[in-house]
Amino acid sequence: MAQINNFLAMYGRLGLDADCSEAELRQAYRRYIADRHPDRQRERPAMELAEVQQVTAMFAAAMAFYRTRGHLPGSPAMRATPAPAPTPPRKRGRKRAHGLLLVTLVAAGLLLWHAWPAPTETGMPAASPPPSTPSPRRDGADGRATVESFIDAGSTRRQVLDLAGQPQLDAGDRWDYGPSWVRFKDDRVVDWYSSPLRPLPVRSTSTP
Repeated sequence: MAQINNFLAMYGRLGLDADCSEAELRQAYRRYIADRHPDRQRERPAMELAEVQQVTAMFAAAMAFYRTRGHLPGSPAMRATPAPAPTPPRKRGRKRAHGLLLVTLVAAGLLLWHAWPAPTETGMPAASPPPSTPSPRRDGADGRATVESFIDAGSTRRQVLDLAGQPQLDAGDRWDYGPSWVRFKDDRVVDWYSSPLRPLPVRSTSTP
């Protein structure tokens, strides 16, 4: 406490306040010493000489304090370096928004999965219809092709080939045309299914 009072006394003798800056302290001290230089006052009382020595010692102590603390002794606390502001907490709304986005993406994926065409019995995906269908033909008794409009029960493989074209999958007794198919027994048509996605030249969508 005595040292603080000494610093305050030094500020008073230099004509400064306790909240002065380091530059103001240096300037006031130099002016104080210059006014009491021996060239200006050849005969100085012993009391004044002791005062100069005390001010000089306190000035040196104040500068050492400034170099280690970053501020002058006796200065208000507001002149010290302010503490960093606390980091604001993260908003929980952002996590909630991410959760909603994830749920939306999962729901969209499920809708697409249900809307995707189901595979055929042989595991082949449904295919788009070909750009054109060959002209319907049917073999006559003499083996020559005669005009016929539909695949029917008893049609031969060649007749189906002429009417519906090359199958996308030949499984022996069954030809697949995307989601549609034709089944054979002894090389004759016994069953079929015509899908609206790939219609076959038949009288009805399935065997009557």
